[in-house]
Amino acid sequence: MKLLQSLILVVLLVAVPSSISFSQEESSAIRSYVESNEKDKDLIYYQQAITLKELLAKQNIPVTTEVVVKMLKAIDHDIPKFYPKGPFTRNDFIALAWLESAFHQYEKGTHGERGLFQIMPDEFADWRVTKNFYNINVNTIMAFRVLNGKYVKWHDYKKAIQAYNGVIRLKNGKWSEKYWNAFEKRRVIVGTLFNS
Repeated sequence: MKLLQSLILVVLLVAVPSSISFSQEESSAIRSYVESNEKDKDLIYYQQAITLKELLAKQNIPVTTEVVVKMLKAIDHDIPKFYPKGPFTRNDFIALAWLESAFHQYEKGTHGERGLFQIMPDEFADWRVTKNFYNINVNTIMAFRVLNGKYVKWHDYKKAIQAYNGVIRLKNGKWSEKYWNAFEKRRVIVGTLFNS
């Protein structure tokens, strides 16, 4: 609610400056209110990052708080553009980054996958991304694009998640559940941690 109020104030200040005039004291109070809300939002990001860091520390997996904060901000910034109506959520992408790289920004996979979301070299090439592979914003946007491509191909939430890591078919023709189960476990934990 505070964010909505801040946005309304900003829109009012930007959209109709000539029809509304504020005293210097009122302007200062509005600016202070908006800045306070940004600090509150940053605090929430840091609290969530530290929660994840502490959880992974219990498993002897080192995590950098700043990397997780930047990833959370990148997810929140771009997920409304890519998935305004779902099917994928913030928690899905947090769980993917956890599963793919354990939140290691500079992770490099055995097949050349790069970054938090372990994007394949050919996927970068498909989108004409030729640099900044490990940049958190670039890697996050690429994860949105890759997962969206899997969803468009398979028209199924679960299959898209499974295909994100590559489709592994068993001898009986069914898809391997190993990746899905690992993802689902992490997604449930993230949902529990962040009460989503």
